[in-house]
Amino acid sequence: MHFIMEDEFKNKLNFLDITISKDNNNITYSIYRKPISNGIFIPNDSCNPPEHKVAAVRYLTNRLSRYAMNNTEKGKENDTVKQILHNNKYDTAVLNIVSRTKNEQECKQEKSQTRWVKFVYVEKQTKFFTKLFKNSNRKMSSRPKTLKEN
Repeated sequence: MHFIMEDEFKNKLNFLDITISKDNNNITYSIYRKPISNGIFIPNDSCNPPEHKVAAVRYLTNRLSRYAMNNTEKGKENDTVKQILHNNKYDTAVLNIVSRTKNEQECKQEKSQTRWVKFVYVEKQTKFFTKLFKNSNRKMSSRPKTLKEN
């Protein structure tokens, strides 16, 4: 393994997916995106399963809610997330739905310990099993078929 020391530039340091800024002995955080990042992920009009699309949106909202950013940085990131959603043909109202669903899921997880069940993804059957496990303490994950399984 080879480690590289990143130098601070203009009182900022990019580390993983955050930018750490230093100003008058205060440290602030913001989301870091590589310059080559184009904001493209699973388009809403693609044939991917809805669960995968929701996971992509949830990824963006998790970063927004989990980092200790000030209100200015949160506002900038929220605008960026809305622009990314718009560019990928999502209605920005999906942000409210995902965050409301996430809060409900966190409450449920606190009440009961969640166990996971794993299936090979087959559209109709996987959706059936997802609905079946919805109100239980079991969560479902799926994986794609391999060429051997076809």
